[in-house]
Amino acid sequence: MLSERGAFPEVLEECYDQWADANCADGSRASASIEAQTSLLAFELDALEAAGRVWPFDELYPEFLTQAHPVVYDGLDAFCVERLGDTVPRDRGLLPRADVMPWITPGDSGVCPGDFFRYAVLEGLANGARGTHFWSGRVWDAESLGAYAAALRVVGQVEDAIVDGQPIDPERVVSEPSVRVSGQAKDGEMFLLLADYRCTRRAEIHVRLLMEGPVAIADLETGRPIATVSDAAPFRIVLQPTRRAVPLHVRPVSASAFPR
Repeated sequence: MLSERGAFPEVLEECYDQWADANCADGSRASASIEAQTSLLAFELDALEAAGRVWPFDELYPEFLTQAHPVVYDGLDAFCVERLGDTVPRDRGLLPRADVMPWITPGDSGVCPGDFFRYAVLEGLANGARGTHFWSGRVWDAESLGAYAAALRVVGQVEDAIVDGQPIDPERVVSEPSVRVSGQAKDGEMFLLLADYRCTRRAEIHVRLLMEGPVAIADLETGRPIATVSDAAPFRIVLQPTRRAVPLHVRPVSASAFPR
């Protein structure tokens, strides 16, 4: 008889034994700490469903499985990056911490533009992932490597918010015209990503943060300060075909209530 998960009970029992053996050579229980564990995952096994309807994520996490593994394996274009940004939060919302690492290309599906590779890495991390898997590096080129390095330079400045923070409420970041809003916040600091991956012309975006107290806003790619605002006063960024996403660092000038 099939269990509620769709797998035969004896198959589930064998799966647990396999994951236990993989997690600890002596079969003992592993610590739930990220630092204490070997990182274990199964291809396409995310927090929403079981891969092949055999391994139920919620019964294996975090003792045996250490991360959800949503897959976005296709050419990186505007649609793909948006889909990545829509997929990661669904997993992150089911987990107590940022134990999501999506699988994206470039890989054997072909070379993608460096800009969209950078956007994909930023979009995943801004939406609750703590890292990224790649299918392979066989078709990577200098543009791919440069784009990856550029993304790492950005996220390294806000690593604590990404790994240990909580997703922000995008409804408390108001933009006109409306653009994609993603971000993670921890202890009053925020990694905020504003993007329009389909933009065809230069556009000025007026942004308001619905929070109390003054905050300083800086561009994480250029290092330049953008504004210091309070009481939901607007500030301005520019999106254009050559720069369709702007990563921001928001930090309190004094004690401040941040959106969570």
